[in-house]
Amino acid sequence: MESTLLEQFLLVSHPNKKGYHFSPLMVELLHLVADVPKDILAQTKILPRTLRRYIPFYAAHKGGGAITLGSDSWHSITFTENFFSTDQELFDGRAYANDLNSWLRMAAHEAGHLNHATRYKFLIIYLFVFAYQYLRYGHDAAPLEIEAELGNKKLKQFQVYLHRHQGPQYLHQLILSEAEESKKIERLKSVWNEFVLDNNKVSV
Repeated sequence: MESTLLEQFLLVSHPNKKGYHFSPLMVELLHLVADVPKDILAQTKILPRTLRRYIPFYAAHKGGGAITLGSDSWHSITFTENFFSTDQELFDGRAYANDLNSWLRMAAHEAGHLNHATRYKFLIIYLFVFAYQYLRYGHDAAPLEIEAELGNKKLKQFQVYLHRHQGPQYLHQLILSEAEESKKIERLKSVWNEFVLDNNKVSV
């Protein structure tokens, strides 16, 4: 994969060079917005879709998507190939390797499914529950999809808060900063705590 914002700031290469893991900053951010344990996020394998592993079935040139698989002992998220590319012509303007918003929002949603995989313990049970809910309710109305989308909604709320109090590009600037990862995580946790306090004042 070419050197992109994705490769530089959001993911780190898996030791065997087959796939990636979330960067420490992404682990912290997804932990906060999706309420997923950090150890699960840290060990989740991030994979690009390939001909041999052709899931999910979304059309990449229409925006693509991702699928989360796993159990109580392993987890993976596979993204369609447009999420790893900068070739806008090939993917009809939907190549997202340098599009932080598209990556953050898809990751915030998929992270919610990691909790589901852990909850049902076995991949076959996890897939059965999903299949049943999709057939009964449809994709968007399936309870597990609604639950997973809470992470994306919380991310958007956080971004709105940062836009008002820190500036419109604050989260992007923090991610792209050349500061040490530990310093960026420290700052992220600080502004998150401010966000939570602000929300608590509004709800009182």
